[in-house]
Amino acid sequence: MTLKGAGIEKTIITRTAAWKPSTKTLPDPEMKTAGMDTQAYLLRLKDKAANITISDLTLRGPQLHGAIYGWDNQNCHLHHNTFKVNFSIEFPFEGDEDMEIDHNICEGTISIPKYAGGSVPLSGRTFHIHHNWMRDSYSIEFVRNGVEIDHNLFDFDVKNDGGNLISSFGSAPAKGPASFHNNLVNNPGRGVVWINEIFNNLEVRNNHIITRTSPTPRKDGLFGFNAGCDFKTISIRDNIIECQGQARPLVRSKESRGAMIRNNALTNVSDADQYANARTDSHAGLEKPLKFECGKHGEFIVEGWEARRVE
Repeated sequence: MTLKGAGIEKTIITRTAAWKPSTKTLPDPEMKTAGMDTQAYLLRLKDKAANITISDLTLRGPQLHGAIYGWDNQNCHLHHNTFKVNFSIEFPFEGDEDMEIDHNICEGTISIPKYAGGSVPLSGRTFHIHHNWMRDSYSIEFVRNGVEIDHNLFDFDVKNDGGNLISSFGSAPAKGPASFHNNLVNNPGRGVVWINEIFNNLEVRNNHIITRTSPTPRKDGLFGFNAGCDFKTISIRDNIIECQGQARPLVRSKESRGAMIRNNALTNVSDADQYANARTDSHAGLEKPLKFECGKHGEFIVEGWEARRVE
C-alpha cells in the first residue's frame, strides 16, 4: 500500500481538536504494549503489514502518542524526513532487523532500546543509522545489539549540553556488537557514549569529535562504561578528538582505561597520560569527507561540519 500526498506542507494530516488521548497508556519502562492505546497515532498500520510506503506528507500530532505506529511490519525504510519532535523515531521492541534510518533531519532522539540488547538476526544488523543530521545532544537511546551508526553529522547547540549522544539507562548486560564510525560530532554535551549496563563488543573508530566549553561547563569523560564490561572487546581507535576550551578526559573510570585505545589524535584531553594510545600507520579521523543530502526531498546538504539549504 502507498499513501502519497501532494507534497510537504501541501498535504497535511493532523488531529481534530476534540481528540486528546491520555498519555497514561504509553509504554512502561519495559516497553510492553499490553494496555497501550495503539490507536492514538495519526496513522495506525495493520500488524505485520508489509511493503507500506508513506511519502510526500506533513504529519502533525500534538497531544497524540505519535505520528505512525506499526507492529512487525516488514520493509519499513525511514529516509528523507524532517522530524521536528522530541522523539523523532522510536523502535523499543523485539524483532527489529535490517532497519535502515538515513538521510533524515532529526531534532529529537532516535530511540532503539531493548532489554539486554535483543537478538541479532542472521544478517548481523538490527539497525543501520547513517547519513542523518542529528540536532539534539540526547541523540540515540540505547542499548541494542547489532547496530551500525556511521556517516552522520551530530551537530549540537553548545548551550543545550544536557545529553550524552548515546545514552542507556538499563541494567541487564548486553553482548553487542555495535559500531560507531566515520561520524562528525560537534559539541557532544555530557559525552559521546554513556551506557549504564554492561555492553561489550563496541567499536568507536574514525570519528572526529570536537567539544567546546559549555555554560555548565561539562567536565566528564567523553566515554562512560560499566566497570564490569569486558574491555578487551571495546575499542576506541583512529579518532580525532579535540577539546576546545575546557579540557575533558577521554573516559570516566579507571576500568575503562583497559579498553583498546590506540592511534587517536588527542588535543587537550586531560587523561591522555593514563593509557597507551599507541600510534599506528592507520588513518585517524574520517576515512573520506562527509557529504550528503538530507531532510524532506533533500532540501539540506551536509558537507563536512556545515549544513546548508539547497537553493
